Amino acid sequence: MQKTERLILASKSPRRQELLGMLTRQFTVITADVNEARICKEFSDQRDKFADYNSLAAEMVRALAAAKATAVATAVAPLADRVILAADTIVVLDEEVLGKPRNKDEAREMLYRLSGRDHQVFTGVHILTQSRSESFHAEARVRFFPLDDFTRQCIDFYVAGGSSLDKAGAYGIQDEGAFFVQSIDGDFFTVMGLPVAETVRRLYKYIPEVFF
Repeated sequence: MQKTERLILASKSPRRQELLGMLTRQFTVITADVNEARICKEFSDQRDKFADYNSLAAEMVRALAAAKATAVATAVAPLADRVILAADTIVVLDEEVLGKPRNKDEAREMLYRLSGRDHQVFTGVHILTQSRSESFHAEARVRFFPLDDFTRQCIDFYVAGGSSLDKAGAYGIQDEGAFFVQSIDGDFFTVMGLPVAETVRRLYKYIPEVFF
């Protein structure tokens, strides 16, 4: 087995690939399909079991990441000495998860709803090996600028370009979606899709040789 294959990133997201590439070049991308809508519905149906919606969202996003890691582990079995890293990000507004918009009209609607408001971004991370696993999550509060003429023009421009369609909440903080963001309370990289500092500290316990 080549050294570059020891660490597997279970994510199609180019943003996560870019962020993991900041930490190490020694990884392979392998993905497998997961029914994310079913997992989200299962948690939503158990709303009464959680003290608040933030607790539900945190468990939901960790479960999504774990499902991705498990699906890839099944696809590449036997896992041997490989380490799988998976992550998922959700945007929460008014106790509702805003996923990836289905079309440009829905993307525009999401961005209008977020304007002038605070929302929560949760990113769950799961690390899986043949003998053990662990999950954690990070969260950040993001506030968008109010809806004015400039914001409306930004939304029209952003939605027309199509890049909002593959992002939770219809925006990416690393591209023109940054035009909407007035403030962040928390980690920028959590909003982007992978809490870099915490992730590298945890991965180092499993495969220190790929970092230094």
